[in-house]
Amino acid sequence: MKWLILLATLFGAMSCAGAANALDCSEESAKDYRVAAICHSPKLLQADRDLNDAYQKLYNGRPKDEQVVLVHMQREWLLGDREAGCSATKDHSVDEECLYNNMQRRIDFFRSADGTGPSTQGRLVFKGYYLPKKKDSDISIEVSVFEFAEPDSVGKKAFNKYSEDLLGDGNKHGTDDNQGDESCTGSCEETIMMSQPFQSGGFISTPIDSSEYTGGAHGLGGTSYENRRLNKQELLSFADMFPEYYAAEVAKLCWEQVAPDGNGPSLATDGNYTLDGKEYPPFPSDNFMKAFKDPAGWSFDGKAITVIFGEQELGAYQEGVQSCVLPYDTISQFSRLSPLPGSPEDLALQARMRERTEHAKAPGAK
Repeated sequence: MKWLILLATLFGAMSCAGAANALDCSEESAKDYRVAAICHSPKLLQADRDLNDAYQKLYNGRPKDEQVVLVHMQREWLLGDREAGCSATKDHSVDEECLYNNMQRRIDFFRSADGTGPSTQGRLVFKGYYLPKKKDSDISIEVSVFEFAEPDSVGKKAFNKYSEDLLGDGNKHGTDDNQGDESCTGSCEETIMMSQPFQSGGFISTPIDSSEYTGGAHGLGGTSYENRRLNKQELLSFADMFPEYYAAEVAKLCWEQVAPDGNGPSLATDGNYTLDGKEYPPFPSDNFMKAFKDPAGWSFDGKAITVIFGEQELGAYQEGVQSCVLPYDTISQFSRLSPLPGSPEDLALQARMRERTEHAKAPGAK
């Protein structure tokens, strides 16, 4: 798991109490630039209403403990992923179309998870486990996962098994540790949360946020990714994506984005080196290559792979969480996985397959 220091912040303009998550456009709340971007756009306001409706329908259909987990999961999305990639800062206005697309994907996701919306990727069902703190215990555990409603391939079955294992571990931890030990020798607060997956055809990339707090000044937390081809039982490996003889070339595209950020010598060879009288620039270190080649740090979005390096994963000199972006246009020439998930070629292939399936089901089709 890729660990980093967990920073917990609360975005007061969002109402996440109970099942509600509709935007508050009061004068005080709208002072936040992220809220103002939505409140000043009729298109985004309508999307927010649709999002709230889809969310509440899913919320209302879940048992009470899962409702608690669902509220927390949606709060995390509102605090971060809603504006992902949309350039929302105090100095730059949000990209309205980008934000609208993020909200629409979230709406489609909730409708799919609730079973009310069509899904060409395979409908996902939300599940959760919640153990609140009790009077005689300092332990709380929260787990939220998704499963395929119809696990009709080996990859979907493997995905579901992993989700069930996460739920089972949380339940077991709660049973074993929640015995009223006031010293809290185990994890006082433990959270494992599957966020909204990226799905395209026979591929799924699922962020899994984890955090532990044991009573000190800081907790531990991080994000890893479950990347899986749905026709395979195993998780995606580096060798599934790139031939080994391209590894250094692809890694350098990432290393060039990360190395200048003051991470120290753990990322590269020490300065220039000379071989056979010729001077060469630094190149990625073995430590960098090991971290780069771990798909648990790869996030897919249909346009690029973002490689994320957790706190000190690259070494003691690393300055915070680091990442690089590898656009599909840049890496497609090296990739074994073709078409790349969510690329125009992949979407066109999916459309042809759907047409073929519909044609085969038509009356009189041979």
